[in-house]
Amino acid sequence: QRPGKVYVTGALRGQVPLLPGEQKTVLQAILDLGGETDFADLKKVKLYRLNRTTNKEEITIIDVSSMLKAKKSRQDDKVLQDGDRIEVPEKGFIFK
Repeated sequence: QRPGKVYVTGALRGQVPLLPGEQKTVLQAILDLGGETDFADLKKVKLYRLNRTTNKEEITIIDVSSMLKAKKSRQDDKVLQDGDRIEVPEKGFIFK
């Protein structure tokens, strides 16, 4: 096995290394990059993964915010694979 990478874009940015045999999840990757910020909308985090059977990209939306509040991972948290991409959208602000 070789090390892998997961790319994170949006309100949080960076690369998260995956060591051989490591079971890192979306929640753990976001915490590795600093976790919750004022600008990150963690309710609608998108995980992009290539389905190697159909060769099409699949998108899963994960509510990381509720996992942080519960202080635990949940069933909808996904174990990351080499080449996955995570998009953390920015919060929409309304200025008056």
